[in-house]
Amino acid sequence: MRKRRSLAPLLLLLTFARAAEAQAVTTDSTAVVYAYIQGADTIAFEGVRLESGSVRGVFVVPNSPRLAWEHQLEGGAPTLLRLGVYPPAGAGGILPLQETDFLAVGDSMLVTTTVQGERTAQRLPTRPGAIPLLGRSMLHTAYLAWFAQQAHRDSLTLFITSSGKTVHAAATVRGEQIALTVDGLEIISTWSESTLLTVTVPSQALKVVRLDRQAPDGAAWESSGAGGRIPR
Repeated sequence: MRKRRSLAPLLLLLTFARAAEAQAVTTDSTAVVYAYIQGADTIAFEGVRLESGSVRGVFVVPNSPRLAWEHQLEGGAPTLLRLGVYPPAGAGGILPLQETDFLAVGDSMLVTTTVQGERTAQRLPTRPGAIPLLGRSMLHTAYLAWFAQQAHRDSLTLFITSSGKTVHAAATVRGEQIALTVDGLEIISTWSESTLLTVTVPSQALKVVRLDRQAPDGAAWESSGAGGRIPR
């Protein structure tokens, strides 16, 4: 029998954000929560919201720092990626422990990190046109695959934020599925028009599934007891 953790306390973690910036999901956007299932276990949750100028997400693993991300869009193309690391649930505080921006500038990736008000910046080598990728988030990867499909591109140049490695990622459309192969790892997202349904990573026995249909006013979050808020 598949072992599942209780959803309510984990989805409550999705309420974190900066106090001055947090706001409930409005009718102008939708928020959807997904579960990460590996083998018989539900190992993580992620909420995502697509807006006209950005894609925002919250990645939650029990008893681990919480990760918020925002990928800004210009003309539908991803540009600056912002990551925020927050304390685990129950640790107190809603300000990020660390915030990092990734922005491609020519053949460099400008990485700006803020920790306790102290900001540092460095330029790491990459290739022109590289897109920063949060490899831990299958939803972020899926939306980059969607961008490739919409832009009629069969590949992307990606800068993996965790390693600083720049890779060539092949994108293949198979009906309603888009397969993005990142550094040898095939990640398959299934779509219904512009709606993300599932993400699978066959080699890792990992599947990411929607917990509810898209709904306005954060109903998908509220129905799961999330009281959902995403950093804005």
